[in-house]
Amino acid sequence: MTPPARPKMVAVTLLAVYPLSLLFPLVVVPALTYAFNPGLSRVMRRWLYPAQRTDRQDAAA
Repeated sequence: MTPPARPKMVAVTLLAVYPLSLLFPLVVVPALTYAFNPGLSRVMRRWLYPAQRTDRQDAAA
C-alpha cells in the first residue's frame, strides 16, 4: 500500500488542527481567567502591589 499524496495529508492535517485551534481559546482563556490568575495574583501580590512609602519613611531613607 502506497502512502497518500502529500497534498491530501496536508488537507487531513488542516482539518484536524483547525477545529482544535478554534476550541483552544475557548478553553484556555476561561481557565486562565478563573482558575490560574486569581491564585497567581495572590502569590505575586507583593510584587504587583508594592508597599507605598510614607513621608516619614522617605525622610529616614
